[in-house]
Amino acid sequence: KIYPPMSGHNTICVATALLETGMVPMEEPITRFALEAPSGIIPIEAQCSHGKATEITFENVACFVELADVLVKVPEIGDVTVSVVYGGMWYCIVDAESVNIELIPSNGKTICRVGEMIKVACREQYPVKHPEIDYE
Repeated sequence: KIYPPMSGHNTICVATALLETGMVPMEEPITRFALEAPSGIIPIEAQCSHGKATEITFENVACFVELADVLVKVPEIGDVTVSVVYGGMWYCIVDAESVNIELIPSNGKTICRVGEMIKVACREQYPVKHPEIDYE
């Protein structure tokens, strides 16, 4: 099984949980520590105040745009313009307005459903291969 080398949002979540549960001692106003990911050691700097992590910063793996502004044919929706990018994982980026979705909580189910449809169509129509990592 291949694991993505880096996940930014998971890094932020784990760092926050470690600090706020006391598993990593919090030093206000700045706490520095490191996490380990498949990509290697991730230095973390956390802004902390009143027992809460208020800001987490780190350096991600090399990120790049694989495909910019390509059309994906999505069942039930039609052509959607997307960009395919890498930032520790592969992402299909789409402007929500282009598929008539407002990014508000009450649209959560629609956002998930349409996002998954776009992701699947993009993966089928534009298979990607990382220049250094073999995901097969």
